[in-house]
Amino acid sequence: MTFAAAGRVLASTAPAARSQLETQLGAWTARGSAPFEMALNGETYLSLVYPFDQGYHLIQRSLDQATEFLRQLEWVLLLVGAGVLLVAALFSLVGVGRIARPVEALVEGTRRLAAGELSHRLTISTGGELGELAESFNHMTTSLAHSREALAESERRYRDLFDSAQDLVYTTDLEMRLTSVNRAGLEFLGRAEEEVRGRPFYDLLIPEDAQRLQEGDRQLPPGAPRPVFEARFAQGKGQQAILEVVSRWIMEGGRPVATHGVGRDLTARREREQATHRFREQLAQAEKLRALGEMAAGVAHNFNNLLTVVLGHAELSALRQDLPETVRQDLRRISEAARRCAAIVRRIQTFGRPIDLSKKAPVDLHQVVRDTVDITRPRWKSEPERQGRAVRIELQLEPVPPIASQGSAWEEILSNLIFNAVDAMPQGGLIAIGATADGGELVLRVTDTGVGMDEETQRRVFEPFFTTRGRSRAPGWG
Repeated sequence: MTFAAAGRVLASTAPAARSQLETQLGAWTARGSAPFEMALNGETYLSLVYPFDQGYHLIQRSLDQATEFLRQLEWVLLLVGAGVLLVAALFSLVGVGRIARPVEALVEGTRRLAAGELSHRLTISTGGELGELAESFNHMTTSLAHSREALAESERRYRDLFDSAQDLVYTTDLEMRLTSVNRAGLEFLGRAEEEVRGRPFYDLLIPEDAQRLQEGDRQLPPGAPRPVFEARFAQGKGQQAILEVVSRWIMEGGRPVATHGVGRDLTARREREQATHRFREQLAQAEKLRALGEMAAGVAHNFNNLLTVVLGHAELSALRQDLPETVRQDLRRISEAARRCAAIVRRIQTFGRPIDLSKKAPVDLHQVVRDTVDITRPRWKSEPERQGRAVRIELQLEPVPPIASQGSAWEEILSNLIFNAVDAMPQGGLIAIGATADGGELVLRVTDTGVGMDEETQRRVFEPFFTTRGRSRAPGWG
């Protein structure tokens, strides 16, 4: 039995005849389904060629061995025939006919067997040696037919197993040129069989991994154990996947003649590992937030007491009649800021607890925007000017009705957006705040001319402990 593909003999049960089989490869692969004779190492073989997807399968039976007993039989038959002729001359021509017919049937059966008619059987019409010879002939043809059927069934089962595998299964020659890829592997790679057969195995990988594996294979002696490796395979349209590949040598006569490998997709496993890692990080953050909530409640209580003192003194000072108007305006700003701080403190005290969203009041977005811009002026105007950069805030406020909401929440949102915008404009720039009515909704839009965020930052923007400002600045809670 011989297997051939891609212009080479991959395996043969007759290693000594392999070179002759490769020399005659073009001749016998061009044969059809009819049997033919082939001379190898001084012997004549009855041969049958069966093509399959990746190449050809050659079944051969030595006619010299199969017909050796027939040649001996012929000599015996010649002697028997001579004796029969003598006996026939003495007794009758009828006896000669009864003996000659089984002999002729044996000769004809041998010729039909050589032509590949394994279903031919002799009719046993006599006993003695001729009957035993006919019975042996029938037994031999039955065995040959069963061997061919078993070989065909083995080939079919191998092909079913090869194509039914869900992983990438491939074979290569010693130069790592692909000789076959299973159906699941072709679908995974998004390629046709004609595109990959005969191409280097490394062409399936992205360039960086291909170079790494190629260098490793150069240092691997033929026949040495092949290591398990992970590599990124190109799937077309710019996509790639990580596969774990287990490969081995295909041995023949104690020498490697090809390689066989199986690649398993690790993409889903890696995604699960990453999801588990993210879940653990989120769990750790949740624990931090819980501890922070407990700490914030205690700090907020003390801070609220201090705010009460600040607010009380500011309101008492504002009652004095001899104060200049500028000082009185500053005191009003202090009182307003203290009230907003008190609102924020109340929100801190409820940190980690369910928020009652039913407690709402009419909120004038225009007034909230103006007040927030006024309160944050030292941060977006005075401080940048001392650093030599100019930041402007432009208001684009269209007439909008009041909304039912919580004013302190809007002030906190706007303050954080303004502070972030200032940090994102190291050379200065413009912050635009607009309020518009869109159908039955109000839209508050804040834009800036800062550096923006890359994709990685956008994915993590809502993580409470994530910040791009470095360790020396705010931790990103805003």
